[in-house]
Amino acid sequence: MMEQYRNIRESLPRDTLLLFRLGDFYEMFFEDAQNGAAILNVALTKRGMTPMCGIPYHAASNYISKILKAGKKVALCDQVEEAKPGKLVKRAVTQVLSPGTHFDEKLLSSESHNYLASLFCVQNSYGIAYVDLTTGDFKTATIKTEEEVLTELQRIQPSEVIVPTDNSKLQSVLESQTFIVSEYEDWVFDQDTARFTLLEHFKVKTLDGFGLKGKAAAVGAAGAVLHYLTHQLRRSVIHLTRISCYEPSEFLILDSVTLRHLEILEPAYRSNVKGVSLYGAVNHTVTPMGARRLKEWLAFPLAEYAGICSRQAAVRKWLRNPGKLFDF
Repeated sequence: MMEQYRNIRESLPRDTLLLFRLGDFYEMFFEDAQNGAAILNVALTKRGMTPMCGIPYHAASNYISKILKAGKKVALCDQVEEAKPGKLVKRAVTQVLSPGTHFDEKLLSSESHNYLASLFCVQNSYGIAYVDLTTGDFKTATIKTEEEVLTELQRIQPSEVIVPTDNSKLQSVLESQTFIVSEYEDWVFDQDTARFTLLEHFKVKTLDGFGLKGKAAAVGAAGAVLHYLTHQLRRSVIHLTRISCYEPSEFLILDSVTLRHLEILEPAYRSNVKGVSLYGAVNHTVTPMGARRLKEWLAFPLAEYAGICSRQAAVRKWLRNPGKLFDF
């Protein structure tokens, strides 16, 4: 069994904790056990000379949440056949969870996106792409300066950011930030590789229809985040059917300091009183999707006159015909 464990462990990145299913427990061994015990504050024991610790299978979600919050990934290795006497049961990694890609309802806020973001730099141009697997929201943009990169990340608040392994410029931009950063192979961000990844996924011959013509940095970031999901985390992305390319200049710039001081999304100071932020005061949404969209509109207020008028006209139409709201 330990040989089976080692073979599976060697196929995973070092920053991933392998949870190995044994009966009613997920077990961790060797270095994973030492790291897991420290993060989870559970007892570290030994089987012979092998360090190990375990968590109950039926309560795994709570423990996994703590591991993800510590910036680690989690690989779940489960039995993939029925156990037979005298025979080693076959096991395989069934899920790889990361801070930006898990969608256990117990671990997520239904009113907030859980974004996995990707950054790429081509000469003096930055590309950003981010995706929420729970909603299928997939967006990308080209950004001009380091300051704008940080502002955009602060507005998006991704749970995880992936960057090329050999890109000191991007790493220096992020080193003073609190985002969980995961390095990924440089060649995945390469223009040809990233473009191929996107073309294959969307089953198209050109990316021009997505507004990505001539936007090398955005293509690199978008292709890399898609490759990371499918190859590194082994996730299904068939529900990602489109990607939106936007211009940051279409929105007013509200950085994290402004959002906090104006109490747009959350109160400036922790409070148990509901409605002490702008979002709390105006949020009368009845679905998680509606709550997420409202938060997005508040954090990304429109800057263009035509867009503002169009949105106001839509709201005006519903206010004048409230009965139509019950036709859905």
